[in-house]
Amino acid sequence: MISRLLLLLLIYFTVSYSSIAQQIVNNINTTGTCQQGETETLESAKKRALNIAFENALLKAGISIELRSIYSESNYSLNGNINVFQYWDLQSSFIGGSILDYDTILYKPNGFEITAELWGAKVIKYNDHPDPNFTFEIDGLNGSYLSSEPISFSFRPSQNGYLYIFTQSNDEISVLYPYENTISDYLSDKKDVLFLKDEKTVFPINPAYKPGYSIEMENEENNSNILLFFLYLKENRHWDSKSISHKQFNKKVAAISPKDKCLKIYIINLMRK
Repeated sequence: MISRLLLLLLIYFTVSYSSIAQQIVNNINTTGTCQQGETETLESAKKRALNIAFENALLKAGISIELRSIYSESNYSLNGNINVFQYWDLQSSFIGGSILDYDTILYKPNGFEITAELWGAKVIKYNDHPDPNFTFEIDGLNGSYLSSEPISFSFRPSQNGYLYIFTQSNDEISVLYPYENTISDYLSDKKDVLFLKDEKTVFPINPAYKPGYSIEMENEENNSNILLFFLYLKENRHWDSKSISHKQFNKKVAAISPKDKCLKIYIINLMRK
């Protein structure tokens, strides 16, 4: 299986909305266009087009952006078949603002050309910087898994802090860790866990989920992409276990100062058995 994992740092999650903000720019309309790869799903291409639209909105608000976008292609074997896994690695060195909110997103496919229209975007500018010494490493994740195949990984932080893991399927984002089950307490994770500097932790922690997290495909006929959000914070916060929309999640993350958080987003290709 693929040894490298897609790490996609989405533009609108790398920044903050707080008292450090200098200015809010309202009602920005823009578009983003990309070419869908031969083996890429339509949903993946839509996300890339939207990411470009977000970038263009930041540019229209007068925010300077330094980006490095990498296209890569890897081969892996599954059930004796050789498959091609295409992915994009987008890294931002520093961004001086955030997409705080928006009214509407429209997608317009034209053959392999995908355009995302972003209407009524609200951009916030700020003068705070991320803490380069506050980060973490994730090891043991693969780029692809079979539906319901156990998913396990390790987490190692550079500083003490609090970890929250979320999954996204379609437009809903749910808490993976620390998970709370109000009916069966043995399925709940321990809350308020302080992760220590340079100390390796293997997930899942809760024995009830060993040997790994199990994520089932919603549509067994087609492969799908699942997003894993790793949010590491300097201060402990409460996150409701109920699913929320991507837009609501964005607002909550944007409310945290960039110097107090580190967010990494991984895309996993979930395949039918």
